Amino acid sequence: MKIGVLGNCQTQGVAQCIRLFAPQIDVTAHGLSLAAGDNPDLVATVAAEMETCDLIFIQDQPRLETLFAVILERCQAPLRRWPPILFRGFHPDCVYVIRKGQAVDGVVGPYHSALLCAAWVEGLSPVRAAGLFNAFSYAALGYFDAYNEAAALLAVQAERLGYDFSAALNGPTESFMHTINHPKVAVLQSVASQALDLSGIPRETSAPLPEDVLARGPVWPDYPDLARRGGWTPTPASWDTADMEAVARRVFDGLDRLGDRSLGQSGDPGEQAILRAREFIRSHVTPSR
Repeated sequence: MKIGVLGNCQTQGVAQCIRLFAPQIDVTAHGLSLAAGDNPDLVATVAAEMETCDLIFIQDQPRLETLFAVILERCQAPLRRWPPILFRGFHPDCVYVIRKGQAVDGVVGPYHSALLCAAWVEGLSPVRAAGLFNAFSYAALGYFDAYNEAAALLAVQAERLGYDFSAALNGPTESFMHTINHPKVAVLQSVASQALDLSGIPRETSAPLPEDVLARGPVWPDYPDLARRGGWTPTPASWDTADMEAVARRVFDGLDRLGDRSLGQSGDPGEQAILRAREFIRSHVTPSR
């Protein structure tokens, strides 16, 4: 039997876990982005591979749906959808900034702090921006409520496709995400096991975890106040919250290259988080710089 796996950057982790759960199965996997649609040769290659599959696990990704439809146009294999893991509960301050369709480099990789972006737009100094990272700000911005909101959303999205993440969501002792869209490999293992079970495919009852490839990329820190309130232990990250003034200076230098201060103006979720942070600064931070 041959299974194809299609999705975003989470795809290779799911595929590796399937191989460990069911070594008898041939697995071919492709993690794609919207940019893949501009590469006809790649699309043709992926389509040809999917045509040879007996079953395809396809991520439920509205942004990639058109691309997936082109790839699967001549595919006769049945499809089993699996949920994307987008979870802001541990890192509610982590956002993307998009300009001309491209993510702008942030604190680490393409990830930005909504609070730092808002402080930059509102003209705060790095010293004053660093002072925003406290329990009062987090409470005002709803960061303390973010975990329960994200857990409820993921549970509903998963249940719609027949999946159950309650084991991960109920009382975690540490973050199961590296960033808002990069889950740790244990979560991807749960996706793989449930996809196989829902498809009636025999598998091992347990399997070792493969290398956590997404851990090679950016890892957003667990802010101490949020971790204490949530009851989870902070894990090592790509940058340290202990010197937020230095982080703010570096981020501000990068944002200065944007040439405008219009952050928080679009309907994008990250921009909306920046807008809320801007409104908080206007209401609770004195005008003195």
